[in-house]
Amino acid sequence: MDENKNLLIAVTLSILIFIGWQYFFVPEQPLPQEYQHRTLATTHASNPQPTGLILPSAGQSKQTEEVLSVSSPRLSIDAPELKGSFALRGMRLDDLELKNFRQDVDSKSASIRLLSNGTEKRPFFITFEWVAQDDTTSLPDNAALWTASASVLKPDAPVTLTWNNEQGVTFERILSVDKHFLLTIKQRILNNSAKPITVTPLAAIEGVPETDIKGQWTFHEGAVGFIHSALEEKSFEKMQHEGSVAFPSENGGWAGITEKYWLVAFLAESGKAQTIRYQYIPETQHYRVDAHGNAMTVAPGETIESVYHFYIGAKNVQLLDKYEDQLGIKHFDLAIDFGYFYFLTRPLFYALVYMKDFFGGNMGVCIILLTILIKLLLFPLANRSYRAMSRMRKLQPKVQTIQKNYENDKQRLSQELMALYKREKVNPVGGCLPQLVQFPVLFALYKVFLVSIEMRHAAMWWIRDLSAPDPLLITNLFGLIPWTPFEFLQVGIWPIFMGATMFVQQKMSPPPADPAQAKVFLFMPIMFTVMMARLPAGLVMYWTWSNILSIFQQWVVTRLDERHQVKTSRR
Repeated sequence: MDENKNLLIAVTLSILIFIGWQYFFVPEQPLPQEYQHRTLATTHASNPQPTGLILPSAGQSKQTEEVLSVSSPRLSIDAPELKGSFALRGMRLDDLELKNFRQDVDSKSASIRLLSNGTEKRPFFITFEWVAQDDTTSLPDNAALWTASASVLKPDAPVTLTWNNEQGVTFERILSVDKHFLLTIKQRILNNSAKPITVTPLAAIEGVPETDIKGQWTFHEGAVGFIHSALEEKSFEKMQHEGSVAFPSENGGWAGITEKYWLVAFLAESGKAQTIRYQYIPETQHYRVDAHGNAMTVAPGETIESVYHFYIGAKNVQLLDKYEDQLGIKHFDLAIDFGYFYFLTRPLFYALVYMKDFFGGNMGVCIILLTILIKLLLFPLANRSYRAMSRMRKLQPKVQTIQKNYENDKQRLSQELMALYKREKVNPVGGCLPQLVQFPVLFALYKVFLVSIEMRHAAMWWIRDLSAPDPLLITNLFGLIPWTPFEFLQVGIWPIFMGATMFVQQKMSPPPADPAQAKVFLFMPIMFTVMMARLPAGLVMYWTWSNILSIFQQWVVTRLDERHQVKTSRR
């Protein structure tokens, strides 16, 4: 009965490990090819009104607004990382792509498009405007045609746009772009009329994402921002359920819409109060993140201004850190979902990045070096563990004798085994310690390979993307058979290597005292091979090299311990 109980416990633990792995680790299914690009977008025509504000042109149809944008003259954007254009009619940013990122590993594939106009299947737009608290002031709306001081916006060459309301008020927008992903919009009002004007600055990001709104267990997609003093995240699914949620902030903040690798966010001026909202608009099925500051009054003959920065691009940790320092915002790096093991994930990420820079970009070599580094850090702990395992293996004949003598008295059996371990100064669970320490490192590295843009499309040998599963499948003879196996049969070369090294490790370790448990544990390498098969190839490579180094270390420690035991017995 006890043996069956132990077997049931072992099987249950195995199932829990498998379910837990699926829950925390198994990545999303690849999207169909037509959804492989990313687009993010904005329109304000049907939005709910911010409290106390009247949105301009609120009655204009979404279709009319899109037609105005498409037919509008445009201001081009040409920067090292960005390419796109503004619609001068309505002054809307609805065309932007990343020059240096492709939809797939083929260098000839289309660039990643983050913003697009209403003619796209998945539009995503950015708007920035002034909102009046009354309807007596004529403000630029989405039909206003702006005049640009140049035809192309480039780094170190800002462009000024102007519009006059024919009531003595001139509106200016000074646009600038840096060499990466930062766009700055400075809005000014020059009041040459005879009456004061009270307005509120408003910036918005809105559109339909290219992702499953039900979300992922493994990383966050949806609205994200660090507002006031907390990280505020809402998945697309939660935004649908909650409708509109407002977050007041006394000190700026940042917020936007994030997908796995891409971010479109506004960065409010530090030190200025903002109200940031996450919204879902059922009429258009759009998701929206916007921010408006406090009302500002510009007296006759005076000028006021408001500044918003927009980050539109890949979630590069080093760039996020740079803008955090440069603009005085907080925790911009949290736009990347590094998970619960952030304190481990970030250092491991930086270790890989520094190694990549030092060794000329070969991420596969960096994985091997990182494995060695982690093994060196855990070396003393692993040594003690392997000594304990070596001594446990030597005690197996005595353990089997005790099991045979007391097989009908489980309480006495347990007492005798504990007495044996105490007499021989052996800790029966000492061999588990390195594995327990390894799991947080493994979880952290999983996040690094899954969400870091630096790992996307990083290649080594036959693997062209270390953030994706191993593409060479054993089950279709490496592509020679024109057949796509079922998902659980999609096992590549590296997972096979990993499973083989786990099997060798298992054979080098002392078996469980219960024979039934020992039989169950024989299936663990197979189970982990299947579980790891659809995870990022970089992670599987790390675990395989880690197992190889562990096997070598355990072999050396076991031999040295045997020699020590022989010398001791001769004295």
